[in-house]
Amino acid sequence: MEELNADIELKQSRSGKTVPVVGGIYLHSIYNPEKEAQAFASNYENSIKEKSHILMLGLGFGYHVEEVAKLAAKHHESFKIVVLEPNSKLVQAHTEAGGFEDSRIEVINASAPTDVFESYEFIMFLSQKPAILRHESSFNLSKPFFKEFLTFKAPTNMNHFSGLMSHHAQKFFPIKEGSVDQAIDSAKTAGGLKDKKDFAFFVLEAVVNSAKHTTQR
Repeated sequence: MEELNADIELKQSRSGKTVPVVGGIYLHSIYNPEKEAQAFASNYENSIKEKSHILMLGLGFGYHVEEVAKLAAKHHESFKIVVLEPNSKLVQAHTEAGGFEDSRIEVINASAPTDVFESYEFIMFLSQKPAILRHESSFNLSKPFFKEFLTFKAPTNMNHFSGLMSHHAQKFFPIKEGSVDQAIDSAKTAGGLKDKKDFAFFVLEAVVNSAKHTTQR
């Protein structure tokens, strides 16, 4: 996927804002990217109102993300936005320009769609059933990446998930081989699961049922 780290050119919009251009594709309006971003967020307001956790597909230069954050703050006392962006050069350029000031916004850069599912924190985020919003120009630019991400099917063997669990947690999952379902049933029977963050019980259930994150809003 060479396009994932394609070179970018930064141009100035008529309103004075920076607009990244990748492979000749403008990721925001060259006239007024902020107004465009406001319209983007407004179109998704119902989803933002329903969900305090939001997964954004595509960073662009962050204008649409900031507008979504404003609406999220309007509707929720607390919220979390995770932005998934495969182009590392774009992420770097955005960071060097100042990045996001709001700590409730996190950017994840991954070279392969499956890499993000190696993160305990990301799996926990998905377990909250976030609203999934896609930035069309970014999505279309990296369509193979995002399509593979959205159609990811979780592995069903316990070997794949050993790295997600603490040593303490692994004591409660005596089945090291075989399916995740078998391990979960065994752990339930054994008892003693108290802290979902420590024992990753709910993490495993979320991963096994990860098909839910393919729903696009």
